Amino acid sequence: MKKNIFIFSSPLQFLFSSLTASQLEQNSYSIGYYYVYHKNFTNIYKMISDFLGDSMSIILPIEEMDVNDINFDDTVYFSNRYSSVEIELFYKCYDKTTNLNLYEEGFNTYLKHHFNNPKKSEYNTINNIKNFIKVKIRGKRPNLIKLEEFKNIYTTFKIDHLKNNTNWIPINFVNSNEIQKSNDSCLFLSQSLVQDSLIDKNIFIDFLESYFSKIGLKYKTIYFKPHPRDDIEMINEIIRKNKNLKLLPEKDSDLPAEILLVKKPMDVIGFSSSTLIYANSLLKITSYECLSDLVKMNKTNYKIQSYYKSVKVLFNKHKISKIN
Repeated sequence: MKKNIFIFSSPLQFLFSSLTASQLEQNSYSIGYYYVYHKNFTNIYKMISDFLGDSMSIILPIEEMDVNDINFDDTVYFSNRYSSVEIELFYKCYDKTTNLNLYEEGFNTYLKHHFNNPKKSEYNTINNIKNFIKVKIRGKRPNLIKLEEFKNIYTTFKIDHLKNNTNWIPINFVNSNEIQKSNDSCLFLSQSLVQDSLIDKNIFIDFLESYFSKIGLKYKTIYFKPHPRDDIEMINEIIRKNKNLKLLPEKDSDLPAEILLVKKPMDVIGFSSSTLIYANSLLKITSYECLSDLVKMNKTNYKIQSYYKSVKVLFNKHKISKIN
């Protein structure tokens, strides 16, 4: 029987791998292999499987994956085409099967470059030259897998810059239930802007203090969902300075926000999370972005300005507004 092999390292990737696996043909079975990027999420993968239903036969650490067991008819699904782990594995699998697919990992999927490094792009001539030298002359791996190298691409929305000859397959998203939406609370999604060196930590904390004071007039309770890479000391300081915040329990903090919003619908606010798009376009939940407010306060910060320019296109396309 043909195998579908999914590679992932985060709860959001596992959510999309499960959704993709659930819509594949029945005469095959799916296996998940996870690698630990900054945290082991095996307990969260179990929670997601319990919520969605088991779409994979087994989930194993990537160390137990043997590329030699891959047959020509098998299919391998990758998510983060910028990850050195997945890049290395992609080219090893290429010798075994040409059925190499990409599935969605979030916001990064829809950008023309890596969200934190505009130079890391298949549309950047200098980057292409460097990768050519790395591969052809130095015998090393490139710093990304080009979209055109995948046989099929599975995403929730079609990627604007896909070439016409690329086979795109939509992912069927989680259906929202009929639970009544909460009007006096919201879910706020943090973003790893400090960890990615896009903004100074103190500026970030000061901005949130001011922003939470503003939206506190609209919402009685603000549920705060830290980003997995947020520093614990910074999280504690944010909570300490903002009394109307309610920190989500750790098990809920690690779950994809999409599942939390299906369980308990409410407005969702964030900087540039892909959840803003899914909630607004698919779950019919109102979502707001606050990245433009942060950018407005930091007009001399080139990095955050450049970052906002990249994601603004998606905000406009999916009609994500801000709270005035």
